Amino acid sequence: MVRWRWRRRGWQGRQRYKEKWIGHSAHGIHVSHHFGFPFGRDTIPSMFSFPSVVARIFGRRRTSDHSTLAQNTDWLQLPAWKHGATDIQVPQYYGIARYEQVLVTHDRSSAATLRQIKMSGIYGVNLAENSCTCRDWERSRKGFPVDDLRRVCKHVATAINHRQAEFDEKWNSWTRSILLAIEREVSYGVFPEFTSSFFKNGAERYLVLYDNVRGYVEMFSESGGCFGYDSNRNRWASGEGPNDPLAVKQFLRPWIESLDARFKNGKLENS
Repeated sequence: MVRWRWRRRGWQGRQRYKEKWIGHSAHGIHVSHHFGFPFGRDTIPSMFSFPSVVARIFGRRRTSDHSTLAQNTDWLQLPAWKHGATDIQVPQYYGIARYEQVLVTHDRSSAATLRQIKMSGIYGVNLAENSCTCRDWERSRKGFPVDDLRRVCKHVATAINHRQAEFDEKWNSWTRSILLAIEREVSYGVFPEFTSSFFKNGAERYLVLYDNVRGYVEMFSESGGCFGYDSNRNRWASGEGPNDPLAVKQFLRPWIESLDARFKNGKLENS
């Protein structure tokens, strides 16, 4: 581990300290506090970008303007399906369009694919009730209202996305982003108990959901990205964070800490 210390023994003392500790890192990071510069000139740690180094030296940091964004939960409400009950067959690991194509094809390869699909599981989705025959929906989601996004499992999300054009109501853009993320299996869906907020970092806007019990965050970007963040371990899920992750953490961490301070006895107390 790199040791960061100041030595006030004049130029010669600092020079000896530099010679002693340069390269003393498991990752080969050169460290020098000579003349107050926080990193060696030869090697800069990969976790830091040049703009963030300049910001540390001159005290300029990017700030978010999330306070200007409305705090609402309109995105949590699903548009109503007004075309009667459905029995949409949704395969576990195949898209609906691919499954329907296999059904109408009568060759040996399609028969083998159909057997694989049936072995992996096929679930029936009713869009009139946003219900599914899968175990996840039965265990975790059936208790929520019909128009609640928390009622949606992967198969319901797939069916909704497949029939999106047939809905009569206008879609909320955040609702669409979440449904697509659930179908792509980069999100498990909206937490049963969550706190939400909107943040803006540069030109990108984020909808952030925080599970107080697990200390886990899911961020949905306006451009369609989804990012998981474990606040307890201070790391992004699968090592994949948003653009400029250090700047995003600048507004994300204080928000999480304020929520943790209010979370007592299994519930979030009012500030």
